[in-house]
Order: sequence, then C-alpha cells, then structure tokens
Amino acid sequence: MPCPAGVNIPENFAILNNFAFKGKRGFWDIVIKRRYRKLARSNKKVNKEHPNGNASICVKYGKCIAQPAAASKRFF
Repeated sequence: MPCPAGVNIPENFAILNNFAFKGKRGFWDIVIKRRYRKLARSNKKVNKEHPNGNASICVKYGKCIAQPAAASKRFF
C-alpha cells in the first residue's frame, strides 16, 4: 500500500536490511548511506505518485500497516 506522505517504504526497508546485514564495513557503509541520501528528505521534494521519500518524513498515518478485516475481530 502506498504511503500518503510519499515515503518509499520498500526502498527504506531494503536499505535498513542491507545495513543490518553488511553493517559498517567501509565500502558498503558508503554505498548504503548514499542510497538513503538519494531519497527525498523534505516534503517539498517528495513525489507522492511515485514515492521517493526517506523514512524521516514519515508522519505516522498508519495506512501503510495492514488493517485486520472487521469480520475477523473478536471481542472477549
């Protein structure tokens, strides 16, 4: 589901996973940081039709999180 604020969620997770896997190892540290810096850092530069924003512009709408179906909710 696309982010209404324009955050590129898959790319941000890919960068986070690469950083966690490869860590701070010279060359990879530079490559991973460069990928993150290429993403838009302000709302003025974000393309909401083709999300290109980094995680810092997230405003926590919560629409990117899968919501449970109303029928599956049970109250005890």
